[in-house]
Amino acid sequence: PVDQPRGETAGISITWRRGGIPERGTGVDGPDSYTSLSQIKLRPPPLRPGVVYRTKLIDRLAVAPEVRTVTIVAPAGCGKTTLLTLWKEHEVRPTGWLTVDRYHNDPAILYADIIAALQRAGMLGDKSDGDLRVPSDLVLSRGVARVANALDSRGVAGVLVLDHLESIRSRGSNDVIAELAARLPASIKFVVASRTEVRLPISLLRAQGALLELTAADLAMDKLEAQALLANTGVDVGVELDELV
Repeated sequence: PVDQPRGETAGISITWRRGGIPERGTGVDGPDSYTSLSQIKLRPPPLRPGVVYRTKLIDRLAVAPEVRTVTIVAPAGCGKTTLLTLWKEHEVRPTGWLTVDRYHNDPAILYADIIAALQRAGMLGDKSDGDLRVPSDLVLSRGVARVANALDSRGVAGVLVLDHLESIRSRGSNDVIAELAARLPASIKFVVASRTEVRLPISLLRAQGALLELTAADLAMDKLEAQALLANTGVDVGVELDELV
């Protein structure tokens, strides 16, 4: 029953406790290797100069209190991450962020990093919410419920963003995300962005009127936004703007 490493990722060893949740700070490259890697995933990428503020889309995301789940599904390059980053800067509620990658196909790693994202946003405490650790095979049946109950007991209104959800292909991790969508309290807005269709209880959420769906058509710039984007780069296309849009 002693701690033992179970694989390495990019030169970083993840040590698993008997409970199944990866321990932070156990990388072979130094005590903070895994922690440093995770911190990058827990914040959005910096905005580049010249980005156009998507006022209409941000208003759609920020309002509609009945919406509990937001899906943004569009191909690469459509501006999903940029939109979410702009929204996070606009949002006054605490916002937890997780950039999903292929290592999150392990439900235990996904679960641990979701907790880390919520803690970093101040939506969960480090210890005040009780022991959220569960064995890796009970993440779905017990872990998600514990997180949802902890958030509900706190009564915090906030946002949880999972970006690049197309990286999730395992059934176990997809089930964890679907369970989150079903169990998170109404005070938490759950937002996912993906290049491919997401595996959520879409029909149920639609029937409840609790779902906002954005696609590539919604992300497309209108004439004023396109004009602003070109102006930010010093380009004036004049009358050709309509054809370009």
